[in-house]
Amino acid sequence: MAERTRRTFRWRATRGSFAVARRAAAAKQAGCTCGIAEPRRIEFWGAHAPRVRVLAPSPETIFHADLADFEKFAIARARSPAREARALPRVCRARNPRNLPVSFSAMNSGNSTRSTKWLNRFAWLTCVATLLLICSGGMVTSKNVGLAVPDWPTTFGYNMFLFPISRWVGGILFEHTHRLMGSLVGFLTIILAVWLWLREDRQWLRNMAVIALIGVILQGILGGLRVTMMKDEIGIFHACIAQAFLGLLVVIALVTTNFWRMLTDQRIDAQKFAPIKTLAITITIAIYVQLALGATMRHQHRDLAILDFPTANGAWIPDTTPISLAKINAWRGARGLSDVTAFQIWLQMAHRFLAVVIAIAVIAFCLHVRRDVPRFAALKRLSLFWVALVGCQVALGAWTIWSNKAADVATAHVALGAGMLSFGVSISAICWQISQRALGRPAAAGPGAPHSEPVPA
Repeated sequence: MAERTRRTFRWRATRGSFAVARRAAAAKQAGCTCGIAEPRRIEFWGAHAPRVRVLAPSPETIFHADLADFEKFAIARARSPAREARALPRVCRARNPRNLPVSFSAMNSGNSTRSTKWLNRFAWLTCVATLLLICSGGMVTSKNVGLAVPDWPTTFGYNMFLFPISRWVGGILFEHTHRLMGSLVGFLTIILAVWLWLREDRQWLRNMAVIALIGVILQGILGGLRVTMMKDEIGIFHACIAQAFLGLLVVIALVTTNFWRMLTDQRIDAQKFAPIKTLAITITIAIYVQLALGATMRHQHRDLAILDFPTANGAWIPDTTPISLAKINAWRGARGLSDVTAFQIWLQMAHRFLAVVIAIAVIAFCLHVRRDVPRFAALKRLSLFWVALVGCQVALGAWTIWSNKAADVATAHVALGAGMLSFGVSISAICWQISQRALGRPAAAGPGAPHSEPVPA
C-alpha cells in the first residue's frame, strides 16, 4: 500500500479549554499502523474515508489523518467548551469514542465549520424575519386594512419597490410594509435554499429547503389573491400556511446547529422517553389547530362574539338558543356592535377550551421531562420556557377580550402564538432525534451522517 505523509494531532480536555498540540509523524503504511504504534487512538484512513477505527477511549486521543485533507481542520481553534464543536465538529463533544458518529466529510475542509456557523446564523435570521412578517400581517388584520392597497402585485399602479414613501400613510403604511417584508422573507428564503443545496450533504435537509422555497412562493400568491379576490377563506389559509412556514424554518435552523449534532450523545431510556416524544408532538399539533381557530375568528372581521372573560356572556356555558341570541344581538345592536351567531360563540368557546387543554398538557410535559430525563438540561430549560410562554399567552388572550380586541394586544397574541408553535416544533424535533438514536436507528445528526460508519475495535 502506498505510503502517505501523516501528521498526528493530540488534544487534552482541560478546564474551560482544549489544548491542541501538533507533532510530525513519520511516513507509515496505512495497513501497518492500526493498533500497533499507539494503543489509544482513532484513525481516519483515506482522503474520503467514511470509516472510523476506534481502538480505545482515553482522555488523550490521537488522530491520524491525511495531511492534505486534515491540516486546516486540525489547527482550528477550540477556546472553550461552548465552542469546542466548532473546532472539532462531531468529535470533541462525544463522551464515548467507541460510539463516535463521525463524518469525515464534515471535517475535510478548514472552511466547513465557519460556513456551517454562518449558515445557521442566516437560518435564524430568516426565522426572525418571518416572525416579524407574521406580526406585520397580524397588525394588518387587526386594523382591517388588508384592502388599503387595492391592487396586486403593483401598489396603486407603481412597482412595489418604487412606491413613493410620501404616500405611506394610514392603512397603506401597514399593508405596503407587509408586502415589502414578505418580499424580504422571500429573498432570504431563496438564499437559504441555495446555500443549503450547495453546502449540505443531508438530502432530507435539502428537500426541506425546497419545500420552504415552495412555501414562501405559495404565501406570496395567497397574499395577492386575498387582495384581488377579497375572500376571507383565503386569508385564513394564508395565516395557517404562514405558521407552518415558520415552523419549517425553525426546524431548518435547529438542525444546522452544533447542538443538534451533539444530541446523539444523549443516553436515555427509550421506554420512558417515548411518551414524552408523543406528548410533545401532540401538543405541537394542538397549538397549530389553536392558531387556525384564532385565524378563523380574526379573519371574520367582526366584533368579538363573547365580550367577557372568564365567563361567556355572563355564564360558564353560553346559551345559544334562538331566544337568547335575539336578546344578545339586541343588546349588541344598541351599542353599535355586529350581530353574532351560535357558530361564532362556540368557535370562541372552542378556542378557550383548547387553550386550557394546551396549558395543562405543557405543564404535564414539563413535569415528565424533569422526572424522566432529569439530566437532559437543554430539554428541561426549553420545557420551562414553554410553560412561561403558555402563561403569557393566556394572559394576552384575556387582555385581548378585556381591551375589545385592541390591535396591538391582538397582534402580540398572534406573535406569541407563533413563538409557542416554534418552541413546540423545536422540542418535538429534539425528542424525535433522541428517540431515533435510542431505538438504534440512524440519526440525522450532521453533514454526511448517513455515510458515517463507526467500526468498534
